[in-house]
Amino acid sequence: MAALLSGGVFAQIPAADPPSTDPPDQQVTDLQFLASILQNPANDAETRRGAAARLLAMEYPPAIDVLDAALRRGDDAELLAVLKAMNARAVPVPGLLEAALAALGVAGGPTLDQLALALAKYEAPALVRVAAIAQNPAADRAERLAAIHALGAFPTQESGDRLIGLADPNRGEDPMIRTAALRSLRRLAPVDLGPEFDAWARWWRGVRDKSPAEWARELVRQYQDRTAEMERANAALVSRYVELLRELYRSLPVDPDQLARMPQDLEDPIEPVRALAMSRIERLLRDSVIISDAVQERLRGCLDDPAPELRRRSAQLLDELGDADLADAIVERLPDEHHPDVVRGYLAILARAPAADALPTIINVLRDGNLVGPAADCLWSHNRQHPLAAEERRAVQTILREAETRLAAAAPETPAPSTNGGPNPRASVLRLLALLGSDDDRVRMEQMLDDADPTLRRAVAEGLAGRGATQALLARADDEAIYPVVLRLVADGPAELDQFELLVNLRPHDAMRDEWAESVRRFATRLDPARLIAADQMLANQPYADVGLRTIILTPVAVTPPPELSIDYCVALVVRLTPLLIEQGDALRAFEIIDALGAEPATYPALNQARFAAALDAGRFEDAALAEPDPVAWIARLETLSVRDPDHAVRVRDEITRRFPDLPESARRALEAASANLPATPADGETNDDEPLR
Repeated sequence: MAALLSGGVFAQIPAADPPSTDPPDQQVTDLQFLASILQNPANDAETRRGAAARLLAMEYPPAIDVLDAALRRGDDAELLAVLKAMNARAVPVPGLLEAALAALGVAGGPTLDQLALALAKYEAPALVRVAAIAQNPAADRAERLAAIHALGAFPTQESGDRLIGLADPNRGEDPMIRTAALRSLRRLAPVDLGPEFDAWARWWRGVRDKSPAEWARELVRQYQDRTAEMERANAALVSRYVELLRELYRSLPVDPDQLARMPQDLEDPIEPVRALAMSRIERLLRDSVIISDAVQERLRGCLDDPAPELRRRSAQLLDELGDADLADAIVERLPDEHHPDVVRGYLAILARAPAADALPTIINVLRDGNLVGPAADCLWSHNRQHPLAAEERRAVQTILREAETRLAAAAPETPAPSTNGGPNPRASVLRLLALLGSDDDRVRMEQMLDDADPTLRRAVAEGLAGRGATQALLARADDEAIYPVVLRLVADGPAELDQFELLVNLRPHDAMRDEWAESVRRFATRLDPARLIAADQMLANQPYADVGLRTIILTPVAVTPPPELSIDYCVALVVRLTPLLIEQGDALRAFEIIDALGAEPATYPALNQARFAAALDAGRFEDAALAEPDPVAWIARLETLSVRDPDHAVRVRDEITRRFPDLPESARRALEAASANLPATPADGETNDDEPLR
C-alpha cells in the first residue's frame, strides 16, 4: 500500500537533504562518525535512525556501502534503523535493492514490516525478485514466509495474483505458506475475508480483470472503509495525533521563525508537543544546526518536566550541546529523582563528564539495589578523574560487598545480560570492587578470575588491571574473556624492551589478532629506535607475527633514521628489513631505502648483498651487476625466484644468459637446474635492462 498512501500526513515528510558538498576529507570523517553511531548498540533507536538518514542524505557511495552492510548484517535494531530511514524518503534508494532482498532471510516482526515497505518502493524490479523467492519451494521456509509477507506491501494486481496462487489449497502448498499468503492478502486488500480461501478467490475474481486505475481506486476505497472504522473507535486520539504529526512535518525545514517557536513548543502544556519539539531539536543537532541560547535555556527548564522521559531526553540534549552547568544541575536533582530511567540517564552523563562534587550523590544511588549497576559504572569513571579518598573508599567497599552478596544470591545458574547499560549489575559491582576493594577483597576477586561466567571474569580483570594486578592477569592470558584486558594492560606499560617482549609473547586468539598487532605497532613507536632490531627478533621468533607487521615497524626508522643512530646500526636494520620487503613484493622499495642510506658497499658486505638481492628482484639488472658481478650469485638467487616468482624468474634467467654468455660448465648446469621448471622465453620478449619491473 506504500505507493498509494502518498497523501495526507505522509505528504508532509520532507524530501531528502541535498547531496553533501563537504570536502572529501570531511565526508570521510562524517561517514566514520555516522557509521559508528549507526552500529553502536548502546544508542537508542531514534539516534541510529537519524544516523542512517544522514548517511542516505550524503549520496556518497561509501555511505551506501555502510548501509548495504547494515542491511546484510542481521542486527535487528541496526536493520530497523536503516529501513526506517529508507522509508522516510519518497523514492527508493539506488544501490540498496540487493541488500534489502538479502535482509528477507533475517528480518522479523516490525522490522519485516519496514522491509516490506522499503522493497515496495522499488516496484516491479523488486516485485519480480520477491515473488520468485515466495514461490520457490526449494527456498528456506523462513525466507519464503518473509517474501510472502513483503508481497502484501506491493499494491499491484500481479502481487495479488501471486498471493492467490500461494493460498490456493489445490496447488499443494504447505499449510503454513497458505496461511501466510492469506494474511498478506489482508494487508494488500485491505479487507478481512477470514481464513477461508474460497472467500478470497471470489474477491479476486471480481477485481483481477480491472484496469490499473480501477484496481487502485478499489484498494483506496477498501482502505478508506477500514480507516473509517478505526477512526470511529479512536476518533479523538487519532485526530490529535495526526494533527501533531502534520505540525511536526511542516516545521521540519529550518527557518528563523520556526526556530523562534521552539522555546514556546518546549513549554506547551501538551506533553506530545513538548516531545515533538525535542525530536526536532535532536534532528537539528544531527544536521549540525546551531541551537540558540533561548532553546538551551528552555531545555534546562525541561529538566523539571513532569514527564520522566522528557526529563531524560532534555538532559541528553543538553549533554550533546555541551552545557557547562549540566553536571551541577544533575547533581542537584538526583537526590529527588525517583524514576529509574531518568536516574540511569543522569548517571550515564556523569560517567562521561565526572563532576568533582557528585560523589556523595553517586554513593547514595549506589545503595539502591535497582540502580547499583549504573551507579557502579558511573563511580568507575568518576574515580579515574577524581580518585576516592581512603574514607570514601571504605564507605564504597561496604556498599559493594553488600550488593555483591545480594546479587550473587539472586544470580541465575545461567547469567543473562542486564538492561542497565552495562554487562550486568553484578559485573559492574565486581569490577568496581576489584578496583577499590581492600587487600582481602583483592584476594577474593583474583579467585573470581576463574568464575564460570566470562562476563564476570572480564569485569573483575578490568578492575584488577586498574590496581596493577599484572601477575594474576598474565597467568590467565589464555582466557579469551580476560585476554583483551591483559593486552591493554601490557601495551600501556613502560616503553622498555622487556615490556615489549611481554607484549609480543601474548599469543592472540583469532578474534584478537588485529588488536594485538596494532598494540605491538603502537608500542614499537615508543621504543628507543636503537632497540628495534632486538624487538624485531622477538617478533621473528613468533609464528603469529607476520612479515607485514615487522615491515611496518622497521620501515619508518629505515627511511628516516634518527640522528642518534650510528651508521652501523642503520645498515644492520636495513639489511634486516630488505628480505621482508622483498617477500611482500616490494623489492624496489627496499632498493631505494638502501640507496638512500648512502653507506659504502665495500665497507658493509651484508648491505651489498641486500642491495644485490633487492636490485635483482626489482629488475634493476645494471645495479645488480654493480653489486655482484659473480654469475654464481645470480644463479643462486634465480633458484629462490623460480619458486617464489616464476614470471620474474624468467626475466632473470634471460638476463643471466645475455649477460654471462661464457658460463663455466658447472655454472651452466646450475643455471639449467634452476631454470628447469620455467617456461621458454617468447621470441619477441625483450625488456629494458634498466627499467624496474617490480
